[in-house]
Amino acid sequence: MTEVGGITGPRRLVRLLAAALVLALAALAVAVVLLFTGDDDGPAPAPAAASGDLVAAEAAAESAAREAVTSMTTYDYRSLDRDFAWVQDAGTEAFQRYFAESSADSQAVITRLRAVATGEVVDAAATAADATHVKVLLFVDQTLEVPGQEAKVDQPRLSVQMVLQDGRWLVDQVAVNDRLTSP
Repeated sequence: MTEVGGITGPRRLVRLLAAALVLALAALAVAVVLLFTGDDDGPAPAPAAASGDLVAAEAAAESAAREAVTSMTTYDYRSLDRDFAWVQDAGTEAFQRYFAESSADSQAVITRLRAVATGEVVDAAATAADATHVKVLLFVDQTLEVPGQEAKVDQPRLSVQMVLQDGRWLVDQVAVNDRLTSP
């Protein structure tokens, strides 16, 4: 066997592999440190504080979304103006405009059918993009009653984009069964 610097072939190979492994691990450690401490226009928030803020945002946005979606899916043909007024308190200005334009046809059909609907959110889950933008997925049971027909239960799944404006969580976009209904 060849001897280089007092170390024979197989032992030399093991030491070279060990040295390469140490260098690779050191490079990986530097990359991880740079990834988590990268400067992106300011210091990174403390993970525990940021996580707590996001959890609080998710809970508050989910609560507001549950209330808005219950109102959205509950109406009576005899009181549509009052029943559809929820959007004035719970929607962003852009969503209010969109809802006013898109609900006119629905109101005509509801009145013609003399429909009454009762919505109930049976489950929901929220995911925060940041402390002011939260997506809430809601599972709804909506009972629809039309005179002369058997009551029907619809189970729409709604994805609601909530935004925090002036200290209140507001509906900004709604997707029903993956069809976007937003401005």
